[in-house]
Amino acid sequence: MKKVDVAAKFLSENKGKIFLTGLVFFILSTFALIKLESDFSFRVWFKQDDPGIVYYNHFEKTFGNEDKIILLVHHPEGLFTNERINLVNEITRKFEILPKVIAVDSLTTFDVIDSHEDEILVGPLFDYESKDQISLSDEEMTKKKEEALNHRVLKGFIVSEDGKTTSVFGTLKPVFEGNPNYKDTFDELELYQADLQKRFPNMQFHITGTAGTIEYYRQEVTLDMSIIFPLILVSVILIMYLLFRSFSVIKMSFSIITATIISTLGIGALMGIKVNPLTSMIPCILIAISLADTIHILATYANFNNGDHEDTMRRTIIKNFFPTLMTTITTIIGFSSFAFTKIAPISELGILTSVGTAISWLYTYSILPWSLSKLGHNVESRGTEKRLNLGGYIVFLDRFKVAIFALFAIVFAYGLTTLDKVDIDNNSTKMFKKSHPMVQALDFAEENLGVAKEINIVFYKNDLGDLYGPKALLKLETLQHSLEKLPFITKTQSMVNIIQETNESLLGKGNFVIPQDKKRIAENIFLYELSSSAQNNLYKFISRDGEMMRMNVVWMTNGSKQVTKNLEIIRHEMNKLGIKGHITGKVPLLTNQNVEVVNTFVESLLMSLLLITLFMMWHLKSIKLGLIALIPNVLPLIIISILMYWMKISLNAGTVLVASISLGIAVDDTIHFFDSFKNNLEKTGDIRLSIKEVFETTGKAIVTTTTVLVVCFCAFFAGKLQLNQDFGMLTSACLIFALVADLIVVPALFLIIPEKKEAQIPNAEVAS
Repeated sequence: MKKVDVAAKFLSENKGKIFLTGLVFFILSTFALIKLESDFSFRVWFKQDDPGIVYYNHFEKTFGNEDKIILLVHHPEGLFTNERINLVNEITRKFEILPKVIAVDSLTTFDVIDSHEDEILVGPLFDYESKDQISLSDEEMTKKKEEALNHRVLKGFIVSEDGKTTSVFGTLKPVFEGNPNYKDTFDELELYQADLQKRFPNMQFHITGTAGTIEYYRQEVTLDMSIIFPLILVSVILIMYLLFRSFSVIKMSFSIITATIISTLGIGALMGIKVNPLTSMIPCILIAISLADTIHILATYANFNNGDHEDTMRRTIIKNFFPTLMTTITTIIGFSSFAFTKIAPISELGILTSVGTAISWLYTYSILPWSLSKLGHNVESRGTEKRLNLGGYIVFLDRFKVAIFALFAIVFAYGLTTLDKVDIDNNSTKMFKKSHPMVQALDFAEENLGVAKEINIVFYKNDLGDLYGPKALLKLETLQHSLEKLPFITKTQSMVNIIQETNESLLGKGNFVIPQDKKRIAENIFLYELSSSAQNNLYKFISRDGEMMRMNVVWMTNGSKQVTKNLEIIRHEMNKLGIKGHITGKVPLLTNQNVEVVNTFVESLLMSLLLITLFMMWHLKSIKLGLIALIPNVLPLIIISILMYWMKISLNAGTVLVASISLGIAVDDTIHFFDSFKNNLEKTGDIRLSIKEVFETTGKAIVTTTTVLVVCFCAFFAGKLQLNQDFGMLTSACLIFALVADLIVVPALFLIIPEKKEAQIPNAEVAS
């Protein structure tokens, strides 16, 4: 007895026990869902042992949290009136009571340094110490405006050069264990923003900052999945009903889909995998995967249905068991190629979709045999397996086979030239549409304040010497001057600025410099510390043990390529001065992942192609057929490169998934096509008749499953995130061109390179 007959007998005789086993597994995995968490912070993109994130965690523990929530305030006629400054103070007080906010910087809290009779005075620009409102004369307000717009740190950072825009910064409580959740902070500020906009319709208020970005991500991913997921489910219902006209079939399909998704997410929760911008796609991907096998089995059952369930089920399993097992293995190969990347969400998506693909196959054969024994009488053929007469199409392919292959070669050659022209940009803001509030806020900040992002440079005592000494401080002073001459840098801040400002307050204008005497430096620091507030002390810039000092650099740089280029310019400036430093922060860390994005793309693609090709050679027992099977797998990838180049879609952490995911899924149809072709070729010995037989028996099923998959992935178009739209469009295109390759290019190649044992049969016989 053949292995497939043994499998069919076992599944048929033990369908009840197998169903109960699957049910128990489903219930157990459901309980695991309580452990499922979400994480949309920037740390989600890194594995915990990543050297960059390990260093960054140490940096934040030393100097405080970089996560901020910011409200931009703009009035077209300027902010320096009593009413508008009082409004800024109101916003500042609101920030102070926002959940998780531990410090606030604004125009009304920023400390300026002054002196009186050799005493350093450190206090806010506007005095609200014992009142909520101020009432300054026009002359006093003009003086305050001049002081703010001439202040080296305030101008271009907290207030714009024209005095029309200001920012209120809320520094958030650091989170070193687990993932940050700023939802309550963001929600409260968003309500307050709406209230402000209603009260002051002639002003503009924009929320930004890392906390805002995290919550915008969370909102958009949740919203997108609440649209995409139901849309896919509705599409599934319509497709299954059109194919089978049976609600029983819909129930069976949904049972497999639901069980697969819940069990996969439950296992993911046990593995510590969290919901993030990429893993949130998993349920939608699993729907498409689950549906493909289900359609093949149900269509076969409907075609074989003779009223005898046992016989029908046995024949259905014999036809589909090994082909679906093979397609499951190749799909797992495609997804598992991501498992070894250093980009955590991509790795987790690869692991979990591989697990989900295996679970889907197991549920298919644990649910369907039992369900069909109860509801099989409702499953009838609706033409899903009807033979098509495509003899004329075979004649067409034979006549134009050389032209078809030549066109394929031209497209392939052109596609190769576009591979190195696709932009590589892992910029998180590009995952949103340009009309999104977050993108508009960032653009507004850059246009009006010159502030978009920031990085930090960390210096060490071991490299510079005594960080409180004039030698090290003078070097850093020179570096700050050099950096601020660069067109993309708007501001630098460090302990150097505090010492300079204190020195000028004591000695008068013209003394905004670092003293040459260490004793004088120590006196300046001591006097500043006596008067400064807790949130504006020196330890924002230097560690308490004096071993580390940081320089904050505010710049206007967008796009990973530009960030990489500008970081090299900064390093060059440091090298010219002989200064060693470590650049860190969210922007450089995410930008450094560009290399990993490329590595992930190349490694996952090559691994998938190699393993799938070797698998096809083994499965088909033919090196030549295995190599030909590369065509429907490689052509779509070349087309995707062309589309990305034409449409200016960047290669990023989202689009890098398309190639291997599409490859893993599209190869399923290739297996069904080649299996059928090989079997028919062995029977007839004639390539034309074999191709004709494949099209007339298997072709419609291949077109049907591809249509179903494309419809599922097209649902991603309904999402608001650009990440989801690009993923849906590229994956759908990839699957369509894989089908084109299966139905046009591969048959043409078969006709160009005939098997030796082919028996020539007249075209008239093929066409009949």
